Amino acid sequence: MIIAEQAQEIGPSALTPPQVGRVINDARKIRVLKIHSDREPVAALAGTIVLESGSARRLYYFTELQDMAGETVQHKWIRNGETIATVTFPIGGVRWRIYSSKLLSSRMDGEWEARVESANGEVLDRIAFSAARP
Repeated sequence: MIIAEQAQEIGPSALTPPQVGRVINDARKIRVLKIHSDREPVAALAGTIVLESGSARRLYYFTELQDMAGETVQHKWIRNGETIATVTFPIGGVRWRIYSSKLLSSRMDGEWEARVESANGEVLDRIAFSAARP
């Protein structure tokens, strides 16, 4: 059985200030396969994820938050409209980065969404992608 891996908190960020909102929006929200030793995402998701038979792909969802210290957020991994995994994070600083991961097997094709929600269910950010068999 494939389940979401344990999430990890990254901690305070040294990146430039966000332009708008409480979630810092950029093209680095979801990444595939690697995290460098300094805990930075390395390869952006592009197009459809191809799920080869007999193998699995790990995806990481990165989120950088601002002005939410003391609050709680959740990463949700959704496949074909059904929540597959939920990971809860306490926010420990004014600027805070978190990530969670999902291991997709070849049987987990479909329409996917990774999202971050506030404690009251407000969707702060989301990214959609497809996973398909060759």
